[in-house]
Amino acid sequence: MKPSGDVCLIISAMFSGEQPNWWENNGLVICADAGFARARSFHLQPDLVAGDFDSMKDTELAGFTGEVIRLPVEKDDTDTLYCLKEARRRGFHKFHLLGCLGGRLDHTYANLQALCDCAKRGEEAEMADHHHKVRIFAPGTYTIPREEDRKLSFFAYSEKASCVELCGCKWNLHGAVLDNFYPLGVSNAWAEEEAVLSFASGMILMIISSDPA
Repeated sequence: MKPSGDVCLIISAMFSGEQPNWWENNGLVICADAGFARARSFHLQPDLVAGDFDSMKDTELAGFTGEVIRLPVEKDDTDTLYCLKEARRRGFHKFHLLGCLGGRLDHTYANLQALCDCAKRGEEAEMADHHHKVRIFAPGTYTIPREEDRKLSFFAYSEKASCVELCGCKWNLHGAVLDNFYPLGVSNAWAEEEAVLSFASGMILMIISSDPA
């Protein structure tokens, strides 16, 4: 039986590492182009595969009985952004994205921009690979549970983020301003079981990271 949930899992081509457990609570699984091969390597059956198939041969879809959307190579949206929009059209507003970090830097940055768009819409979206979790926040208050042996960093993803409060960390902030040309918030650490971030304006990029083995 397919799990049900209100989260859409989107798998792109660059995921590597251990088998994810995110899919168990997802209501929809979409693969962007060669993300299909990654899903099948985890014995995961996606609901939908969408892409221009410039990085995967049609023959790899042999035996797939789910939905396929073929996109033109020349288009404004990346395959991953299209998958986000398609999930949104189907009523999803929470997203887990695998395989969107690493690989070509331009695509990684494009995926960050898509993450920022989700935050501005008031949606919940997180990207991850084996060593990182990435979120972008709009103004508000957020609780980040402690993760052992990991660092957390906060960067302005707009020109400035103002009235930044950060507590529960080794280095806290009180009424701070983060800007996008000085990495004040890099490589922090939890001091308590959860960190709490709040800010009044701008956008903030959070990266939780571990060192490669």
